[in-house]
Amino acid sequence: MKKYISLILLILAFEVISGGIGHYNMNSVKDWYAHLNKPSFSPPNWVFPVVWSTLYAMIATAGWFIWRMPQTAERKKLKILFASYMALSWGWSFVFFTAKAMLAGLYWILAYDLVAVLLIMNAWKSKRIVAYLMLPPLAWTLFAAYLNYAYWDINPQVEPVTPVIVY
Repeated sequence: MKKYISLILLILAFEVISGGIGHYNMNSVKDWYAHLNKPSFSPPNWVFPVVWSTLYAMIATAGWFIWRMPQTAERKKLKILFASYMALSWGWSFVFFTAKAMLAGLYWILAYDLVAVLLIMNAWKSKRIVAYLMLPPLAWTLFAAYLNYAYWDINPQVEPVTPVIVY
């Protein structure tokens, strides 16, 4: 039972961090995002925290399994992929919501999905439970990439314009 305390703490940490990011972006969600044209397949806003809470518990559990692996080159590779995955995961909200950069968000989430695929492929060989735990987050973020694309496609006028500096 003692070994599972670290798992519970890791899940709580992931939930707090992701909840904090969501809270930070709440004004942008209420103002900017609420006024965007929405694709017909866009879920209602309440779905996102429900889904992400579940997925972050799975992702944290995958990370916990990675950190409990023996010290090997494979573990090191999985740790790097996992850390990269988390940086991309937590960073996307800032790109999409804070910066209001839908096209950059699309590129960001595609990179995020690529890292997820690499993580799953590498974990499949050495720690299959990690691969299984990461499949639902990958499925959701592939859907999110399509959703991100659709928002960008039907809202081209709201993409931020880069200022031109004249000397």
